[in-house]
Amino acid sequence: MGLSTDQIECFIAVAEEGNVGRAARRLSMTQPPLSRKIQRLERELGVSLFRRDATGMSLTPAGTQFLDDAYRITSLVSASFDRVRMEGQDVYGTVGVGFTAISTYNILPKLLKLTSAYLPNVTVKISERLSPVQVEMVSRGRLDVGFIRPQELPSNVCHRVVDSTPLVALVPERSALAKQAAPLTPDDLATLPLIRYEHDGSPYLARMHDEIFASHADAGSIEVSQVLSGAAVVAEGIGAMIAPAAVAKLALPGLAVRAVALPTSDVEVPTWAVYSQDARSPLAERLLGYFDELTTHLLRENNRILRSLD
Repeated sequence: MGLSTDQIECFIAVAEEGNVGRAARRLSMTQPPLSRKIQRLERELGVSLFRRDATGMSLTPAGTQFLDDAYRITSLVSASFDRVRMEGQDVYGTVGVGFTAISTYNILPKLLKLTSAYLPNVTVKISERLSPVQVEMVSRGRLDVGFIRPQELPSNVCHRVVDSTPLVALVPERSALAKQAAPLTPDDLATLPLIRYEHDGSPYLARMHDEIFASHADAGSIEVSQVLSGAAVVAEGIGAMIAPAAVAKLALPGLAVRAVALPTSDVEVPTWAVYSQDARSPLAERLLGYFDELTTHLLRENNRILRSLD
C-alpha cells in the first residue's frame, strides 16, 4: 500500500469541507484530480470512506474512524519534522495557536512578543475559535496550543492556568451606573436589561452569570456568544453585563467599565492553555516553556486595569 501524507491531507480536507469542490479550492487544486485521489485512497483501503449524494459528501463509519487516525498521523509527521529542524542551531517551523476573541486583546500580543524574542524563526499560525472547538482541534492534532475558558477535557488533552482575569461590569457610558463611585452590585446591574452568555458559545461565563444573577427572575434578556458582541451592545446603550477585565482594552465609545462587587468567591475568570498529551510538537514544548513569563506579564496588566477602575 503506497499511502502518502498528500492523500491523507486531501482526505482530511474533503471530510472537513463535506464537498470536493470546496476542498479543492482549499487545497489550491482542481476538482477532478482531488476526486481521483480520494477514489484511489478508498481502493487502497478497500472501504468506502464517504457517502456521496446531491448535497455533498459525508463520512461513513469507516471514514469517521479513519479521520481520527488521519489527524494523529499528520500530527506525528509534523512533530517529526519539527524535531529534525530543531537539531540545527536555529529553531524554525510553524506552531498553531488558538484563541477566543477576547484573548486576542490581552494574551495574544504578549505571546507574540515572547515568540518574537525567543523563537524569531518560528511562524505562529493563529486561529480564532470558541473554546470547545479549540479543545476538539487540540485533541485531533490540528492545533498545538489553545487558550480557552475552563471546561471538561478529553483524556488526551492537558491544561495549565496562564491567567486569572478579574471580572468587571460593563454599562452604557451615559447611564447613571457609569457615574456611581462605589463598585456595582448585581442588584445595580439588574436595573438595566441584563446581557447573558450562551451556554454553547461561552459555557464558563454563562455559568458565572447564572450564579451571580440567580436571585433575579430576568437573568438575561439578551444573549450573546462572545464578550465582544456583548460589549458592543452595551456601548450602544442597551443593557449591562459582567465580563473579563481585558475588555477594558477595547476602549469602545459609549462603553463604561466599572469595578464590580460580587457575592461570590468566583470573581476571576481563568484562562487555560490546552495542549495534546499524545503527540505534542517540539515547538509547542518550547513555547510552553515560556508560559511562566507570560503569566507574570498578564498579572501585571490585570493589576494595572484594576487600579484604573479605583
